[in-house]
Amino acid sequence: MSSWVTNMIMAGMSGSGIADAAGSGTVLIPAMQRAGYGVPFAAAMWAPPERFGPIIPPSIPFVIYGSLANTSIGRLLLAGAVPGILMGIMLMVYIYCIARRRDYPAELRASRRELARATLHAIPPMGMPVIILAGSLSES
Repeated sequence: MSSWVTNMIMAGMSGSGIADAAGSGTVLIPAMQRAGYGVPFAAAMWAPPERFGPIIPPSIPFVIYGSLANTSIGRLLLAGAVPGILMGIMLMVYIYCIARRRDYPAELRASRRELARATLHAIPPMGMPVIILAGSLSES
């Protein structure tokens, strides 16, 4: 599940599906193999984000379309946020079901202290999509 959340965050920062798949896939696919996941399963987890990554803002195709069609880019980006997040959640549920059926190993849960520390360190990077959306919406 955390790998898909990573992909959704990467999609929110880059706007390019290929960049998302290449950036996180080259690091996390070998880690998944070492953890005991099958090679086809690990590779198949990184194919869908390439397709739905451009829907999650900031989307390069949305920006190009908005500039060519004289459409509000901010509205296009907001229109892509909900479907992109819903697709990500539905794919996470599907992957969870497959992983349970195949009895793939689960990661150990973090303690509350580790979770709080990681959340504190993640606040600045998580603010980037908010800054990008605020900048896009302020122009329209």
